[in-house]
Amino acid sequence: MNTKESNRVWHLAKAGMAVVMLICASQSALAAATAANHIVRNTVTVDYQDLGGGAFSSSDTVDITIDLIEAAPDAVLNGTLTDSLNPVSPGEVLNVVYTVTSNSNGEDNYTLDVGAGLTLGAGVLATENSPITFDLGATSAAAEITGVGVFETGDVAADGGTDISVPADSVNADGNLNGLIVGDIIVLDMSTGGDNVCTVNKIEDGTGGLEANDVVIIEVDNCSLADGTLAIGDQIGERQDVTLVVTIGAGSAAGTVTVDMDVDFTGGATPTEVDGTVITVVLADLQIYKYVRNITPATTGNAGGNACTAAFDCLSVGGTTYFSSGVTALPTERLEYMVLLYNNAGDVQNVIVTDPFVIFTSYDATSIQVIADTTALDGGGACSAGATGTCTVAGALTASNADDTLATGADFGGIDDNGTGGDPSDDIITVYAGHDGASGTASETGTGGVIDTGKVSVVRYTVTID
Repeated sequence: MNTKESNRVWHLAKAGMAVVMLICASQSALAAATAANHIVRNTVTVDYQDLGGGAFSSSDTVDITIDLIEAAPDAVLNGTLTDSLNPVSPGEVLNVVYTVTSNSNGEDNYTLDVGAGLTLGAGVLATENSPITFDLGATSAAAEITGVGVFETGDVAADGGTDISVPADSVNADGNLNGLIVGDIIVLDMSTGGDNVCTVNKIEDGTGGLEANDVVIIEVDNCSLADGTLAIGDQIGERQDVTLVVTIGAGSAAGTVTVDMDVDFTGGATPTEVDGTVITVVLADLQIYKYVRNITPATTGNAGGNACTAAFDCLSVGGTTYFSSGVTALPTERLEYMVLLYNNAGDVQNVIVTDPFVIFTSYDATSIQVIADTTALDGGGACSAGATGTCTVAGALTASNADDTLATGADFGGIDDNGTGGDPSDDIITVYAGHDGASGTASETGTGGVIDTGKVSVVRYTVTID
């Protein structure tokens, strides 16, 4: 039997084997990328006549449904969504966030699991909440989009984004397209331009029956790229941030926690691995130093000050030096005290400074000044190793403040008369140091602030010698 179709193929073959190979390669690539659950309907029709010349037509239909191609996803540690992985303190609860992107052609189920568990250093206590199961949707492009500015990069209302044609799945009008719904983050694996991360803004999923051989529209906005080419068959996979919660035990020692994480997929033989995520546990080490200088006059009582050679012998703030020893004073002269809180390791919170006044001194009202949270200019080790013995602090003290209102987030807690009936000599000064401290009220205690690792907080006040 000689048909029109067989003749057409013969002429193609005569045109050259390279052309045939190109066609075959293209057809294979497209078939592999077709989205799962798409119904391919093939209908054959036969027209014929009876001997009397009457015309008849008969047809028959067969459907196939595209299966899911299971594939290992891409999974990476998301540094921007990871809460203070290094360092952390005992008692902290950490959100270790992994960004997982589908490479499949339809919805699949995945499991995030640390396998044998966390690898803990000696004395380190930590637990985690794996395994975590989740679904990722996926589809593929059914029509090309190409050009400059063709992808909507802004946050727009529905019907204002970029339309992408994709193969229909086997259930329409449900707002779910192979696991993709409005609000999902998707990655367009574009032929040119690179990965384009967008948000699903709308799904036009039909209203009729089964959508055999049909395409539907997903609309996207907030794309990371405005330009590029999305070709027919290009992968469109959902991206999710999956959180592994790691709890550091309250009694943990200092050391490391190593997370070797796998993402398994349904039926997958080779999971995606994200190995060697290291969490460093440190113990809080807030070092406290107190300094003084005579400011009436500024030099007389400081002449016998120490040589500032050993670590933390002296403190420099705003170009003025304060001493840890060797200062003298006469009655009626004024002393300026500095309290340095130096956080050597591990963030600390609820930092409350209490400093009692001693007999024969009187507090100078409104003399409290604070640096809530700044850095120490080590300059090669002046603070930590004693290269010059002087710890230099960046930043300047606040302007003088009333005793009940301090700026820069550190609040003065007031003067407590300590039940002595008005004798100011043993009153107590209270400062809620660090950043985000807050003074209390007459009926409740304030909350101390936070001093981050490697930061310092400084409290200053003056007294007069009786």
